[in-house]
Order: sequence, then C-alpha cells, then structure tokens
Amino acid sequence: MVTEGELLEERVILRIAPGNAASEAVARASGFHLTDEEPVIRERPNGRSLRLHTWAYRPGA
Repeated sequence: MVTEGELLEERVILRIAPGNAASEAVARASGFHLTDEEPVIRERPNGRSLRLHTWAYRPGA
C-alpha cells in the first residue's frame, strides 16, 4: 500500500533545454543535478527540434 506523499520511483527526472537559466535554477534548488546522459531530441510541430538535458533527483540520496 502506498501512503500519501510516498514516491514509487527510484529517480525523478526533468528535461530542461540548455540555457533555460530559470528552470535550471529551480532544478538545482530542488535538489536535482544535471546528468551526463545524452540529450533528448524532441521534434516540435513547426518542424524544428528541441534538445533537452536530463536532470535527476534520487529521493533519500
């Protein structure tokens, strides 16, 4: 049984575009760290691609 506020995942991730200083600052302040994983490329409806870096948080770490 899962109690309120309990996380089931071992890792929480954020995908943040490089240079998005505000989102990077919030991620750092919340305990996330930039990983060395390859960037994720997302195609946008306008045909342009968006490169996203992975930030991770491990509860209890």
